[in-house]
Amino acid sequence: MAPVTDPKRWARMRENSGIQEREMWWVEHQPFLLSRGYALRPRYNPNWTPTWELPGNEELSTLRCEDSLPIKIAGNVLDAIRIADNVKVVLKLVSSQEMNLSWYLGDYRPEMEPDSSNRSVPLLESIDFEISKIEHPKYKGILVFPFLRQFDDPPFRRRSEVTEALEQFLRGMEYMHAKNVAHRDLCYRNLMVDARRMIPLGWHFIAPWSHYGTKVGIKSETRSSVGPVNYYIIDFGLSTEFYDILPEDAQDVGKYGQDKTVPELSETVAYNPFKVDVYQLGNVIAKLVDVGHPTDTFLQLIDYLDLAELMTSRNPHQRPTASECVKFFRNLVLTMVDDPPVYHLSESSSDSESDNGSLDSISNEKAPQSASEHGEGVYTLFDGPQISQHVYTRHRFGRARLKFTGERVIGVNLSYFVESYAAKKIGSRRRKTRLGVCRVYCSMNHI
Repeated sequence: MAPVTDPKRWARMRENSGIQEREMWWVEHQPFLLSRGYALRPRYNPNWTPTWELPGNEELSTLRCEDSLPIKIAGNVLDAIRIADNVKVVLKLVSSQEMNLSWYLGDYRPEMEPDSSNRSVPLLESIDFEISKIEHPKYKGILVFPFLRQFDDPPFRRRSEVTEALEQFLRGMEYMHAKNVAHRDLCYRNLMVDARRMIPLGWHFIAPWSHYGTKVGIKSETRSSVGPVNYYIIDFGLSTEFYDILPEDAQDVGKYGQDKTVPELSETVAYNPFKVDVYQLGNVIAKLVDVGHPTDTFLQLIDYLDLAELMTSRNPHQRPTASECVKFFRNLVLTMVDDPPVYHLSESSSDSESDNGSLDSISNEKAPQSASEHGEGVYTLFDGPQISQHVYTRHRFGRARLKFTGERVIGVNLSYFVESYAAKKIGSRRRKTRLGVCRVYCSMNHI
């Protein structure tokens, strides 16, 4: 298809409106996409005039103009409105390999299969460039997907919400592996949630922290209040289908995804890509729980680290299969008898770093008089910063940890910590005060 604007028009758009090179293809083919029933944002209309250049807007900051937001770095993914029903969708330029795999895994409708283990993002439509007589130097077509959001945003509020998400992702991995497909990039940015009911006003594709791209802040409902939530796995750009080879026998090289910590990844030495999937998803679970992670969901989730440790074993042969991960997870969930709230570091980040939460008054709390008062084990009392460093290094992923059961770590009584204190004082981001704000009881049998 020939360009819809001449070179002078392109130059003026780039100079005056900030249209970038990676956005040019979308502008050029906006009329074609419109003819297929997809309306791009005003920025990508070939006849677009920036809002800040309209009469009377000379003093208007581009920060207050939705059409000032450029496409993301890769340039092959963009949002659109499906004209038929006015629903937001995502358009992705893909290779022929990704197009075929997306059809293989995503050609279904979740509303028709509510109990399906297939958590691959549903494919709404595909546009083949060869059939449509569209030229692109790199990609072979466009896939249309639902408009989704990063899986942990808005934040989780209860442990059951995290459980629901992790089970769906684990089942999704199991389903893919049963189809002999290794994802090979089963990492954080490829795990999504259908957040439409949680954020009724919607969100901007480029600025997901904003409803309309002009003002920071969104209003959201909790997952628990809107009922079951659907989670999906996206991006099959690195995925491989092994036709006549069982997952346990598959071997390949190369293809690095987001997670560069996978120990066996190599350009020359063959490895099992299905075991890489297990490692990558296990690392997501570990970081979701890890106190040192910016999106921390805290110690109410520490039980999940048992599974994460298995999944991220440095020896690929010691990692469980996808089906074994699902079984282990479900057995783990059966031991969880309550549903504590999940506290986030960001919720109290305004607390002063120097505010240790009246450690003296907390340390006057009565210690348990016997092992039977808080469970098994011989208890020894630690106070303030001393236990802060000790527990922090002991429970971290990859090291000896304390076992979490219900509201209490066996060996560490978290009742006061979880119910009364965490939401107020755990916001400090300094390690020495993160757990040092409360008194903790330690069982020497478990350290």
